[in-house]
Amino acid sequence: MPTHFHGLAVLEADWFITLEAYSTPGEGLKAETGNSLLRFVNDLLHGISSIPMYQMSFDRYLSAATPNRPLQRTRRKRRAAEG
Repeated sequence: MPTHFHGLAVLEADWFITLEAYSTPGEGLKAETGNSLLRFVNDLLHGISSIPMYQMSFDRYLSAATPNRPLQRTRRKRRAAEG
């Protein structure tokens, strides 16, 4: 069974452990000492920022379905040309 975790910070011992994505514990497990919380946060932010994310549609969010109002389709607005 595949395992996935972003990291483990043991603050009392100041250890940081992480597993490289798509690797087995025997190949991608890394452990470091010192600045464990900083290493954990940096590793987590790096992992999140490497995933492509797109701008959300507030119109779609604000018109979300509720028990009294079903979800309505919204038209996609074109962005104004920059410059």
